[in-house]
Amino acid sequence: MELSYRNFITSKDYEDVYELLEETGFFYEKEINHCLNMMEETIEYGNENEDYRWIIVESHNKLVGLACFSKHTISENSWELHWIAVEHSMKNKNIGSTMIKDLENVAKTNKAGSMWIQSSGRKKYEPTINFFIKKGYKQVASLKNFYGNDDPKLFFYKKL
Repeated sequence: MELSYRNFITSKDYEDVYELLEETGFFYEKEINHCLNMMEETIEYGNENEDYRWIIVESHNKLVGLACFSKHTISENSWELHWIAVEHSMKNKNIGSTMIKDLENVAKTNKAGSMWIQSSGRKKYEPTINFFIKKGYKQVASLKNFYGNDDPKLFFYKKL
């Protein structure tokens, strides 16, 4: 399996990002649209000038993974992971682990003290929650019914 990683997003990725997020079955349509808006903002202002950072993973020129993260704009040294997704057929191939490691390294290089992640707490998210915990993140809060009935918003934290 040949994988390539890059740290920028282009307008050519738009359709692939949409398809990846939709294919996972984890995101509401409004969440997918929000990610696409963040992508458009990054492209408009330029990857090097934009607050959002991206990791794109491709296999044979097909987008199979992505992560989007940034320094929290009103924090001195807290960073956030906004999006992470891996194509279903590519799960358990260390793509998510590599992206987490890479984004944490970028954050540390930029004097980050912590990384925060927000996630749904729906049952289908259990593998994702377990993944975050295995990567050293601790669940520190839960907001009941945040995204919808029986869909809490979970907060995870890791000191870098």
